[in-house]
Amino acid sequence: MTTFIGVLESLQREELNQLTEELRIWEAGHAGTMEDIAFFLYRGGGHPPGNMRLRSEQTETRDRRPRRVFWDLVKAEMYLFLCTDDKKYSALRSDVGRHGNKSAASLIAIISAQVGAEINAEAGMLAGFCTLVLYALGKIGKESLCSQLAEAKSTAQP
Repeated sequence: MTTFIGVLESLQREELNQLTEELRIWEAGHAGTMEDIAFFLYRGGGHPPGNMRLRSEQTETRDRRPRRVFWDLVKAEMYLFLCTDDKKYSALRSDVGRHGNKSAASLIAIISAQVGAEINAEAGMLAGFCTLVLYALGKIGKESLCSQLAEAKSTAQP
């Protein structure tokens, strides 16, 4: 059986790009970190270059993206899921390992639902953030990702 990390590392970046289009900015080399991309995913953050529709539709009062605090909370939870043996995510690790043949969209939905349950947020609101973390896992590797998430975890407020 493939480990859950093996399953997640094998996700195709192009499939993840289709789920969260902002990832294309990182892929093209116009962003260097997860934080650069997350800035486009949370309320009050920027809008991807060339996306005039978003700029015109989403003013500060109409911006429907999740608040930044949810990004911070997702990073803390994804650290526990990906980088530790925390028991609250043991069933999710097993599920991901067993269902490695599912599409990236299915795995993102499963992970977002569990993270959402832990932080009392809707899975759909967190899917972009979870996709970003999994994209980073494939792009920069587990050790580097866990280092970044550990640093972020220390600053997150529940």
